[in-house]
Amino acid sequence: TYWLKKGLRQDTLVALKTTGRFESNLIRSGRVKSLRFMQARLSMVLYRVYRPDEHLSNTQEHWGIPVMDKENDLKMKISKAMGYCFRNEDLVLQATTHKSYTNEANEEEKNNHNERLEFLGDAVLNLVISEMLMDAYPEVNEGELSRMRAALVNEKELSKTANRLCLGELLRLGKGEEKDGGRNKHSLLADLFEALLAAVYLEGDLKAAREVVDLVLGEMVAKSKDRVPGFDPKSRLQVLLQQQGQTTPTYCLLEQTGPEHRRQFTVSVLIDNQELGRGIGRSKKAAEQTAARNALLTIDNPCDGE
Repeated sequence: TYWLKKGLRQDTLVALKTTGRFESNLIRSGRVKSLRFMQARLSMVLYRVYRPDEHLSNTQEHWGIPVMDKENDLKMKISKAMGYCFRNEDLVLQATTHKSYTNEANEEEKNNHNERLEFLGDAVLNLVISEMLMDAYPEVNEGELSRMRAALVNEKELSKTANRLCLGELLRLGKGEEKDGGRNKHSLLADLFEALLAAVYLEGDLKAAREVVDLVLGEMVAKSKDRVPGFDPKSRLQVLLQQQGQTTPTYCLLEQTGPEHRRQFTVSVLIDNQELGRGIGRSKKAAEQTAARNALLTIDNPCDGE
């Protein structure tokens, strides 16, 4: 009622309430660890429903949310993609500018490209990913952690992340590089992501950079072991049991159900004829991996009294 009296439209209020509930759920679930991402989303909801005018500006200023108008369209899109509300438009422009663009610009802009930011972003990303891996896998040694980090921080994976966030369409390229398909090149997309992460670090701080990496790459970090050869659940279970002086685990097919095109397999994993876990999958191999994963959970969290 207060905002309606102030002239804020009903559809804006509905949009704010809906987005607020969504982002609050994200924060409570642990997927977002600060209000920065929520502020960026709210700012964009206001922009879509309202056009920049006095009411919008006053409302955003009241909540401490930066006003985003059409002239800041690039900054708004980058903020949405990265989950961080940028304030410095010049920094965003530099992070999204490839060297080929400045080579075709005037002399003043010759060095205003993203190579230096990419250099810094690479270091920030390696630091944050290393910290996340150490926290997530306290039992893993240095060599294995290095392999896991290399599987996450590389040109191919970072370019996939940039594509997932639709960053390629925001890259500023020279005409020649544009014709040569630069917008889809792995190296340019990976550099763009690292440059934007450096921009987050410079404008915010290391905590802000951590939150962006956690939001964008957190799920991949959680699945790191499964992505590295030798770190699948079966391999991990076998190594763990060998370290404990146990015999090699065996896998037993318990059940096979469903039509031929939709088969389901149930497998148990045994050690000295004692079942450690069961798994179901669309193939025997998948069911064995699930059984091994459940066995690892049983070993890590044994039931009381066992």
